[in-house]
Amino acid sequence: MNEHIYHIHNLITVRVNPEVRPWVLKSINRQIGSFKSQKQEHSNPLMILVNPFPMFSFPQNREIFQNSEGGRDSWYANRDSRLAIEKIPAGYVVFTDAMFSFTGLIQQIFISKGISFAHAAALQNPAGGVTILAGCGGVGKTTLSGFLVKEKEYKLLGDDMIALTESGMCLAFHKAFVLKEYHRSVYPELFTTRKYMSLKKRAIRSIIWHLYENVPFRGIIDKFLKTQGVYNRIAFIPFIRRDYVDIVPAEQIFPANCLAQQGPVEKTILLLRCSVIDFSIEEQNGAWMARRIFAVLYQELENDLKRLLEMGAVGLEDLGDNFWRARVILEKAVSITPCYVLRIPQKATPEELARAFERLGCIN
Repeated sequence: MNEHIYHIHNLITVRVNPEVRPWVLKSINRQIGSFKSQKQEHSNPLMILVNPFPMFSFPQNREIFQNSEGGRDSWYANRDSRLAIEKIPAGYVVFTDAMFSFTGLIQQIFISKGISFAHAAALQNPAGGVTILAGCGGVGKTTLSGFLVKEKEYKLLGDDMIALTESGMCLAFHKAFVLKEYHRSVYPELFTTRKYMSLKKRAIRSIIWHLYENVPFRGIIDKFLKTQGVYNRIAFIPFIRRDYVDIVPAEQIFPANCLAQQGPVEKTILLLRCSVIDFSIEEQNGAWMARRIFAVLYQELENDLKRLLEMGAVGLEDLGDNFWRARVILEKAVSITPCYVLRIPQKATPEELARAFERLGCIN
């Protein structure tokens, strides 16, 4: 069986060993499945290799940092999580039996190329200019993405995560879409045509997760499951929130002609839910906007950030330098064009948000 290959904008190649656990591959496809390629050859100098955890050979000399270990500024491992990361000149080798978020590692490589992730949606208007919609989860990015694509002939570059270059270009990052109950009014067709998780099934899994959360000796059970390599067959259940419905690839929501790959940033809008009576919009400077986008990004990367901090503690990464460079990249990217803050009443409905977005002149 051949490797699974993903080419990310001809910048990074991810090569996945066919022997990885099924849930590891499923997790990878949710994150970067839109970049999957049949081409085995590549010209990308940077890469991430993914192998099963048992393939990692622990060196004799190592440093111990809490539950993690590492050595010679070249590797990091957490035996309980069945995860090891080795730094190589071309990027990283990941050894894992766990569902693993690659966003943090991709961000580290992106930074070396003058690129940074942003937790934002990005839409390209018919003339080619890109509007960035930044903000925390649940603020309204998905609502506006659906509205702009369906009614205003915009194209989607990303609903949750996109990449910005310091020259002001936006690169698409079409992650699988986490469908939740509050998206029903935005994407009603998905709730009528797709076989999403039934209410009964979700209720059962929610009960199982609640029992698991409150079982006695939870730490001992978790450690045992991790050492047996089966923890992540259970631990994916955190996805099962009360409002969770399904995970849908972007290509199954939007036709191919509604998806864009890159374009120049035309303006950046930070969406904020506030204790205000009505919608309002105001202009801000690029430095202020970059500071907020940087904070929102790393808040979103909470789990990745914990791992990055551990990697920094064993000398694998210079986090201070990388964080500062990410902040500089974001400021350069958004300062080229106007930046705005859209203040949204806390209880505003998706329909109210879409109409206010148009009424306040946010659509080109």
